[in-house]
Amino acid sequence: MTRKLFRQEVLDHSRERLWGNVIVLQPLSFTVLSIAITLIAILVIALLLWGNYARKETVTGYLTPDQGLAKVYAKNEGVVTNILVKEGQLVKAGDPLLTVSTGRSTASTSDVDAEIISELKKVAKELGIKKSQQQQLSILEEAKISASLKSIDFEIDQLKQQVSTSEERYLLSEKRLRDYQQLNKKGHISNEKLDQQYELLLDHKFSRDEYNRQLLVKKNKKEDLAFQLQQIPMRLAIAQSELDQQLSSIQQQILNIESQRSFTLHAPSDGRVTALQSYTGQSIKRNMPVLAIMPEGASFEAELFVPTRAIGFVQKDQKVVIRYTAFPYQRYGLYQGNIVRVSEVIMRPDELPVPVTLDEPVYRVTVSLNQQQVTAYGQSFPLQAGMLLEGDIILENLSLLDWLLDPIYSLQGR
Repeated sequence: MTRKLFRQEVLDHSRERLWGNVIVLQPLSFTVLSIAITLIAILVIALLLWGNYARKETVTGYLTPDQGLAKVYAKNEGVVTNILVKEGQLVKAGDPLLTVSTGRSTASTSDVDAEIISELKKVAKELGIKKSQQQQLSILEEAKISASLKSIDFEIDQLKQQVSTSEERYLLSEKRLRDYQQLNKKGHISNEKLDQQYELLLDHKFSRDEYNRQLLVKKNKKEDLAFQLQQIPMRLAIAQSELDQQLSSIQQQILNIESQRSFTLHAPSDGRVTALQSYTGQSIKRNMPVLAIMPEGASFEAELFVPTRAIGFVQKDQKVVIRYTAFPYQRYGLYQGNIVRVSEVIMRPDELPVPVTLDEPVYRVTVSLNQQQVTAYGQSFPLQAGMLLEGDIILENLSLLDWLLDPIYSLQGR
């Protein structure tokens, strides 16, 4: 019997250890990386196909009302002593807005000015009384002359009747004298009787002539009174005009004195107060803007200034994204608008009196705003004239793929 080097159990055990399935283990990080790369590739392809890129031009500008703005300037230097209006308040043309002290208010000058103004006001009061007295005297004079005219009219009527009666008596006496003359020739009446009739005729003639003379006098007097009545309004107007000139001169003197101490600014037109820059105690200079009046019903629009190098693609109806300098967009957001006008004239920086700093020639672009106020945290803040802003003009929207291929399209003349 042949002997073996290894036992049978050892050989069987070795043979079983080489049998079974082969398993290749891979690291976990390689699988995750493959999935991530696949997802990223899908996202990049989707972004290239459906993502948008907005070509824009960022410019500066400011707010202005679409119906213009009436600015109010200080007519002299001084200190604001009283502000009579509030931001957003409606005012009428001529309403007082604020008062300014010019600084001429030392004790000595104030006392002298007060005395002068007091005396001038006394003179003005006396002239006013005199003016009223003239009016009353004119009324009384008119009433007196009117009464005299009525009396003369009555006397004229009476004299006319007396003239008519005396004329009839004269004619009757004249006829009777002729009859007496005929009878005297025939010897029926004496010469004495004839002479008596002749004397009676002369008496009637004298009475008639006297009544006519009195009637003429009354008529002349009536004409004189009528002329005087007609002259009363003219004389009164002349006298009143002279007094008005004196009053005007006095008022001007008072205004001149008061203007040296203080003056009041008034609204130049109807509208709403905006851009109120003054406060009580503020020192202002001559021709310094203190506030502005925006016409009622007007709305704000943005005036943008686009450099000549960027105007080529700017067109009407393009969208504009607005950022107000006074309201940081990180807190108050962005606001929308649309271009309504694009100027066709180049403007140099020295030709534009605007609150925006310009370093190169520009075109003016007007943008209508979708909102007339700024809203944040449940509050609304009104826009104000002159507010500075930045605007992003959206020139065109491109997909990211078109944007990446744009240089190739440009070479092909697209």
